[in-house]
Amino acid sequence: MPDPTLRAGAAPSDRACRHCGAELAGRYCHACGEDSFPAETSWRSWTTQSSRVLRTLRSLWLEPGRLAIDHLHGARVGYVAPWTLFLNAVAVFFLFSSATQFQLTSMAEQNAPWMQPLVEQQAKARGVSPTALLERAERRFQSVYTLALALVSGVGYTLVYRLLYRRSLDGWRGAFTLALNYLAFLFTLFLPWLVVTTLARHAFGAVAMFASVMLGLVAAFAWNAAAARRIGRHGWPMAFAKGFAVVVAGFVIDTAMTMLAVAVTLRIA
Repeated sequence: MPDPTLRAGAAPSDRACRHCGAELAGRYCHACGEDSFPAETSWRSWTTQSSRVLRTLRSLWLEPGRLAIDHLHGARVGYVAPWTLFLNAVAVFFLFSSATQFQLTSMAEQNAPWMQPLVEQQAKARGVSPTALLERAERRFQSVYTLALALVSGVGYTLVYRLLYRRSLDGWRGAFTLALNYLAFLFTLFLPWLVVTTLARHAFGAVAMFASVMLGLVAAFAWNAAAARRIGRHGWPMAFAKGFAVVVAGFVIDTAMTMLAVAVTLRIA
């Protein structure tokens, strides 16, 4: 009887994996996992992918730390991979950068004490106006920021989580997985949060903006405290302490990363 998991009428040569060449004993290759009958354009494939994304986001938001634990224990088919989740969260965030005003021009207006001197220095060195320099740099900012995010914040949070969970996570791999999950959480949080913050600043002034900033910090703290409960099996006092440590360290890491991204972008503009 022909294998029902393979296409009807497949030739003998089709029983070899198209990726690694291993002989197939079913639909999926035992050597590399390649699907011999992919259906990327089918409706079932789209619904499967949508379910995977929704399941991943639900776990990311409502069960902090579970994605990292499940990934390290081998439960990967039902979730979006950590690196893919991180990159897509950043990409979607930048897709709405005009709505969130996460742009160099807006940052120059809001962070004048440290950014304005950099803009003026680089503009003078190139013989252009600060406005022209920012417009030129804007086209490269997203790429530079994403690279700096992966290299600085990714490594920084990995070090922090490695220090905090050296007995609970699977070495550096576990810390890096949790770091990617947390960064994905931050960027899925930042998208609606920055929109609300921008609207609050325009409508109600500095007090409302301060309140929205505090809410964002509370959300980051709560996520890390809940992750500490799940990963380290800590009581609430220790979970709160670790959540607070991550938020404080993250403020330093992300500030340094942003300043580096801005400086590099202005320099290569």
